[in-house]
Amino acid sequence: MKQRMIYLAATVGVVGIGMVAWPMTARAGYASADYKVIESDGNIEIREYPDLMLAATDSQMDSQGRDGSFMRLFRYISGANEVARIRG
Repeated sequence: MKQRMIYLAATVGVVGIGMVAWPMTARAGYASADYKVIESDGNIEIREYPDLMLAATDSQMDSQGRDGSFMRLFRYISGANEVARIRG
């Protein structure tokens, strides 16, 4: 019985630490554009971002639910992008 309580306490402790640590580290895995904070008021920030280049593609699903968007994006990133369309 004492051994079960030790395992339970250890499990609760590890889960508790994980619940506290996850929000602190989860956002760090995402890339983010650089920005300059213009004004800050509590939890609200007004930011200035540099111009960004965006890529978009049209999609039509086939009978198996695939649309080929990933491969079009992959080809664009890997250099097969001579024909580009800019949307305004």
